[in-house]
Amino acid sequence: MKLWQKIFLITFALFIVAFDAGIFVLSNLSYHASINTARGQAFMEYDFVKESFSTDLSAELSRNSNNSTAVEALMQYYIGFYQKRHVILELLQNGNSIFGNIPKDAILQPSNTNNEYVSTIVAMNERKWLIVSGKLLSPLDTYALVYAVDITKIYDDQAAMTNKLIFVGIGITAGFSAMLFIILRRLTKPIRILQAAADKVAEGDYDARTNIRGYDDISDLAVRFDEMTAQVSAHLSEQMMIAQSKQEFIDNFAHELRTPLTTIYGNAELLKHTRLSEDERIDAISSILDNVKRMQHVSQKLLDMALTRETAIEWHTVNLQTLFETVADSQNTRQIEKNLKIIIDRHVDSIQGDFVLLQTLLINLLDNAVKASRESGNVYLSAYFQEGSVVLEVRDEGCGMAKEHLQRVFEPFYRTDKARSRKEGGAGLGLALCKQIAEAHQATLRIASELGQGTTAFVKITTPQQLDDNSAT
Repeated sequence: MKLWQKIFLITFALFIVAFDAGIFVLSNLSYHASINTARGQAFMEYDFVKESFSTDLSAELSRNSNNSTAVEALMQYYIGFYQKRHVILELLQNGNSIFGNIPKDAILQPSNTNNEYVSTIVAMNERKWLIVSGKLLSPLDTYALVYAVDITKIYDDQAAMTNKLIFVGIGITAGFSAMLFIILRRLTKPIRILQAAADKVAEGDYDARTNIRGYDDISDLAVRFDEMTAQVSAHLSEQMMIAQSKQEFIDNFAHELRTPLTTIYGNAELLKHTRLSEDERIDAISSILDNVKRMQHVSQKLLDMALTRETAIEWHTVNLQTLFETVADSQNTRQIEKNLKIIIDRHVDSIQGDFVLLQTLLINLLDNAVKASRESGNVYLSAYFQEGSVVLEVRDEGCGMAKEHLQRVFEPFYRTDKARSRKEGGAGLGLALCKQIAEAHQATLRIASELGQGTTAFVKITTPQQLDDNSAT
């Protein structure tokens, strides 16, 4: 049974008990109030009748010698008079009925004490009567007068009121149950929404949200639930991306190693089982050495990336002139081969960072720029201030990249030109390593490029300490 159904049944049962008890108490109070009112009026009328009857009876007894005839005649007069008012009378003498029309089994014995009387309610001829009896005043205390008034109307009114209360109670109960049902369904709607969202999450839909807003406990719980599912969804997405990235990394790494290993194995088999000329033997050995160098290059890149993740930066003052000259000297061979000119444009004296890591960062960027440059081109290595931050820039005038490649250039093993990169020993790890080094220095690395216009790499260092020891040159 659901919670709202339990609340409905319990509340409805409590309401029925309380309402019926209220009707019963109200009906009882009304009945007793009516009876008490009727009894009070009966006592007042009885006192009046008894006093009047005692006076008349004393007069009749003093005038007539035949007591029984006089008493009967007087009683007939009183009975006839009060019969119109739905009152019947009975006269007793020494406990014996003398005259009247009240059944003997309904007559009450009067109190033994003068001027006191007793009363009760009896049923006669399918009607209800309130009977009052008491002794007459002395010297007529041997006589007792019994007074009976019809109170059937009180019972009829009570029954009619009870029936009305029952019908009204049924209507109120029906209305209350309908309102209670609607209110409970509305109040517990957030619970049903929460349950549906929880079912979706249990089925694997971690994007399920309740979107419940309010100021009660259920609304707070729904907000916490949405926050929880959002965090779970984000965590799962992150884990899926990490898993996918790791799988791609493993697949690409295996692919990168398979090609040189195949070449090495083939050339080794050739050297072992085939008679080769000296030139052919030198070519086979050169191919083996080239592929070994390629494998060393990939392994070193991977090791650098791992160390960058796990090693904390040791901050030192790095002289940019020395750093730029060291980076430019690393490209002397290719610079001569392509007749390139590396132009250093420095407007910053020094920065804070790790010299070796910054050197690796700029060598990788400059290496990419040299590879992409045309014969007799220029490559620019710059440092300047921009909006309070130091920017290191490497720019070439080479072939550039398409926009679809810019979004993926930082992915490990990604190459925009697979043929050229493999030929020149690239594994697609350089920019991924550069990004890690930049992030370790609390810097941002951005690549801008256009086809046929060249490529520019911006390293923006935003840490406050960069400005402490710098001055515009």
